[in-house]
Amino acid sequence: ALFLTRGKGYYEEYKQGELYADYGIANPISPKGDTQFATDLTRQLWLDNYYYGGLFSMLYSKNKLKINLGGAFTQFENLGYGYVLWAQQGGIANNYQWYRHDAQKNDFNTYIKLNYALTGIDFYGEMQYRTIAYFMNGFRKNPSLKHVVNYDFYNPKAGFSLRIGNQWVVKQKLYASIAVAHREPNRATFETNATLPKPEQLTDYEAGYEVKSNKASLAVNGYYMNYRNQLVLTGQINDVGAYTQTNVKESYRSGIEVEASVQLAKWWQTGGNITLSANKIKNFTEYIDNYDSTAQRVNTYSLTDIAFSPSIIGCFTNRFSVEGKKHNRLELDVSLKHVGSQYLDNTSNSQRKIGDYTYTNLLLKYAIHPRSMQQISASLQMNNLFGSLYANNGYTSSSIADRQLTTANYYYPQAGINFLAGLQLVW
Repeated sequence: ALFLTRGKGYYEEYKQGELYADYGIANPISPKGDTQFATDLTRQLWLDNYYYGGLFSMLYSKNKLKINLGGAFTQFENLGYGYVLWAQQGGIANNYQWYRHDAQKNDFNTYIKLNYALTGIDFYGEMQYRTIAYFMNGFRKNPSLKHVVNYDFYNPKAGFSLRIGNQWVVKQKLYASIAVAHREPNRATFETNATLPKPEQLTDYEAGYEVKSNKASLAVNGYYMNYRNQLVLTGQINDVGAYTQTNVKESYRSGIEVEASVQLAKWWQTGGNITLSANKIKNFTEYIDNYDSTAQRVNTYSLTDIAFSPSIIGCFTNRFSVEGKKHNRLELDVSLKHVGSQYLDNTSNSQRKIGDYTYTNLLLKYAIHPRSMQQISASLQMNNLFGSLYANNGYTSSSIADRQLTTANYYYPQAGINFLAGLQLVW
């Protein structure tokens, strides 16, 4: 398969008190002879992208053995540029382009997967080779920062799946796996780090158990994800709202996931899921700007929580359905979702925190089957049914001035009750 994705667009901003020097323009002189250092202005930030490539896959199957060989090559070409459309104090030509930087990312991977099926048990393994080349010709805020970076990753995976029990009444499965994966920094991470960011390495251990019958199911999965140089959010954003990341040498995510459902009656199904986890950085160093000194304040921490990583998330759902004549069907889904508290940065400071929140969603569906069509279905979704007041994201910023530490937290509040209606026609 071959593909091409084309993307082009911009967003427009009104900015106050922008320095002429930041736009590469000499400070203009007013008719009265005054030097203008700053101005309010309107600007556009553009992206012009091409993403294209191809992928292939071949499958060999004989008796108990399956072998899958595949791969892909992709290239992403990016051009970023910006225009100043208007300046209150003048001194800037119309549609002045103050930056223009291009970047390219080449990505090639190939893999082989093997699956060997015995009676009641499957063994599987995989090896992937991936090579990446970055070419970045400066950034809007760092025009002289240019990178040419290459990565070579080897990602192996192995595991087994054991089927046990009476296959006709109760289906049970035990499984376990170990995998190694790598992830490269993205372009924004290169832009916001003074030093060259490192790629992440993850070793993932997983094991679980599943059991299913005609009316009930239960799945339990345990995992331990050990990271080297994990890229974690710092709790800060740049001037266009993008989150910044930094490497932490040693960290991990571990937890247990439970999912269950049961058919209590022909018209009533209930179920839910819950994840309990610990997400820790073994050693973390925080840097705080100190306007009383030329040196930043340095704080060190051990076993702090990773930012934006709640230790508990869960969902409880009830589905009610009634089937009438001609297979017309009415369904009502009511789901209660809960997200535990989480930190805005990696210091586990209770003053930089998003509180836990819970909200309820409702989905109503009605489907009919007229003679001239396969189906007509209407739906009404009501999110945050009871208007819970909560924020699900944010950032934090701290600084020292006049020997006082000041921390400011910023939150993104979410909508109260909101609606979505839909109609689907199927011939």
